[in-house]
Amino acid sequence: MIYKGIFILYCIIISFSGIGQESLSNKPAIRIALVSNHIEEQELLAIEKLLQSKTNWTYTLRDLKEIKNEDLFNRFTHIWYHRTDTVPFEKI
Repeated sequence: MIYKGIFILYCIIISFSGIGQESLSNKPAIRIALVSNHIEEQELLAIEKLLQSKTNWTYTLRDLKEIKNEDLFNRFTHIWYHRTDTVPFEKI
């Protein structure tokens, strides 16, 4: 019976410690580097509109040259490279 009580107390402590760490974090959950090369302005604006509608998401426009010189994998959770000058999948 004592082991069951200790186990329940342990689970409660672990649960609350995770919640506390999550609320202390200042970084948004999703941080996106959006590559601004090879994309038409209309599509870029549509992507930006989508990203602005998401809560706890941030994005930053990046040039391909900047990506080569930055350590983006530590600063961003995702790198979005959207090319509009490729052929549709139906034609492949």
